[in-house]
Amino acid sequence: MKICKVLLLCLMYCYVQGQELQSTISKITQEHKIIPGTKFSIIPPEGFRMEPIIKGLMMNEGGAKITTMTLSKTMFSNVKNTISEEKFNSYGISGTKIERFLFNNKEAIWVSFSGKDTPKIEMNNHLLYIELEQGKGAVINAKYQSTLKNILDKDIRKSMLSIIHDPKRKISDLDELGITLDLGSYGLKKEGGFWGGTVNFRGDGTERPLSNKDFYYTITHAPTRYNVEDKKQFVINYNYKETHSKYDLIKPIAIDDLEGYERYFSRKNDKGQITKCYALILLFDDQNYYALQGIIDSKTITKQEFDEIKKQFRNLAISLKKM
Repeated sequence: MKICKVLLLCLMYCYVQGQELQSTISKITQEHKIIPGTKFSIIPPEGFRMEPIIKGLMMNEGGAKITTMTLSKTMFSNVKNTISEEKFNSYGISGTKIERFLFNNKEAIWVSFSGKDTPKIEMNNHLLYIELEQGKGAVINAKYQSTLKNILDKDIRKSMLSIIHDPKRKISDLDELGITLDLGSYGLKKEGGFWGGTVNFRGDGTERPLSNKDFYYTITHAPTRYNVEDKKQFVINYNYKETHSKYDLIKPIAIDDLEGYERYFSRKNDKGQITKCYALILLFDDQNYYALQGIIDSKTITKQEFDEIKKQFRNLAISLKKM
């Protein structure tokens, strides 16, 4: 009798799961959070944080991530027409499971498989392909260590199926970086496009704190690419070829739960006049960093002006908030 009940529960569970993937409707709730740099919102699994660099989320303690990517009409059509277990097998991936269903009344495909990232680490993968407006599509990819399956799988699936796409949402350069920063109040205007995790600004000449047209301001959000044991030395070496000079000041700073260092230094001409000054605040976030850098070049400035730049540069940095 006991065994029969267990079997019945298993069958009911499978039925519910099947029904869930036959037709799923996702609606915006107060639990949804915007994924920086995208038009997506999602309900994050517990213990996950937003990570702009991957346009998705990462588990706070590592071992799992959820990423998003939009697909052109042609790319999504190709996926719909060619995706198959045989195709995954041709890539050396076995045990692939593919389910087709409706997501928000449009075509969707769920793919699950496992494989090794390294000889010792096996990863579970879920791919959710969904149709967006005008035949375009998107793929939401969850990847986590197989040892975490019993802990994460249910919550990750639920999170992926909560995805919402807002085609009207406007994405700014700061969205791409995953921050807000009060640039307007300091007289800085965008110069050039967003490239490689970096966006550039320049003083707009409006008499606001950093509006000098000779002032250039750069924000970068990038991975450190390796474990940084000596963060202070990392800051000293940052942009070494460009900024190599005797530094005037370097000290710790903390902004919005990010910790790092601020550094200010200058160059002088043969007459002892300051002709180039630098301001750098570099903040660390797990294995990534935010670098805020200000430069005035080819202009003689007084020590008092340099001190004012340092003060206002720091004030601007303190307005930084992570999304």
